[in-house]
Amino acid sequence: MSLERACINCNRCYTLAKKYIHDGYDPQDNVTTDDYIMATRNEAMKALEDEQKVSLNVVSTQKGIPLDMTGWPIATKALRICLGCDYSSPKIAETIDKNTKNEKN
Repeated sequence: MSLERACINCNRCYTLAKKYIHDGYDPQDNVTTDDYIMATRNEAMKALEDEQKVSLNVVSTQKGIPLDMTGWPIATKALRICLGCDYSSPKIAETIDKNTKNEKN
């Protein structure tokens, strides 16, 4: 569920950023708006960190399950992408969607 929460918050962050930044509004003009964008981004990052914690817990409690078989790799990759995000697209959501589709195939 953490990955899903990360996707939702990533899409919220992107929508806010698109509305305020891509449409010519500078969030630095209004700290409240910038704070709201950063708050949604932070919620996405918290969800990814939660997924990492759950993954570590699974590995430590269930013998024989490698970390690569959990949500850890996806969460870690998405977290790194989020850190460098330029708000041009919902990058966490895209990364999670791409990687979870690959797992299903």
